[in-house]
Amino acid sequence: MYRYLTVTAIVVAAGNGSRFGEGLPKQFLMLGNMPVLGHSLMAFDKNTYIDRIVIVVSQEHLMMCEDMVEQLRLVKPCDVVVGGANRQESVRNGLLQLDEKCMDGIVLVHDGARPFVEGEDVYALLSAAYDYQAATLGLPVTDTIKVADFEMSIEKTLQRDNLFTVQTPQAFKADVLIKAHKQAKEAGRTKSCYDDCQLVEKTGIAPKIVTGSPNNIKITHAVDIHIARSILEGEK
Repeated sequence: MYRYLTVTAIVVAAGNGSRFGEGLPKQFLMLGNMPVLGHSLMAFDKNTYIDRIVIVVSQEHLMMCEDMVEQLRLVKPCDVVVGGANRQESVRNGLLQLDEKCMDGIVLVHDGARPFVEGEDVYALLSAAYDYQAATLGLPVTDTIKVADFEMSIEKTLQRDNLFTVQTPQAFKADVLIKAHKQAKEAGRTKSCYDDCQLVEKTGIAPKIVTGSPNNIKITHAVDIHIARSILEGEK
């Protein structure tokens, strides 16, 4: 059973928020009484299945993140490390923090801009990762999906019956994810994948999809912070 394995949560928060506009990156915007990133960290700190947290941030916001961690008074071991030039490199930097015990366990990779990760989903995700080596939260697509060319003309319509929007956390046997990142780096695929599941797929492993929550939104655009505040208010 995975509960006997060490579970490390790598929280990726090194983005500069370029799609969000000027000012602080989205993960450091205030949401209620703490930054967006703080909600993710508190969720993992309170989760009995998580043993350790690694936060990956930009060099520019390293001290800000360290101060925030101190203010949150996290109970679990927590390291703050500097990310890379892109998300893939940032996750790899997080993996470099794993000790021997963690490398034999399970790794969760989570976007720091998703503040509403739920404990039940983490439990289901870890169970699936233990059984299938890799798993991700996701939701069935409800909108019609079109494929367009470079001139924005529709080329075809996709059947949505087996399409999913993928969320984080994503969970992996640690050695599986480390191998996937190593192979990608050796092949020169330093930023070619959208997420860690895609890296793992290229090793021949098919990650399992676990149904997530519609509240597990990623704050990407300015309107999303208002949606997040509404969700937070509804949870009170």
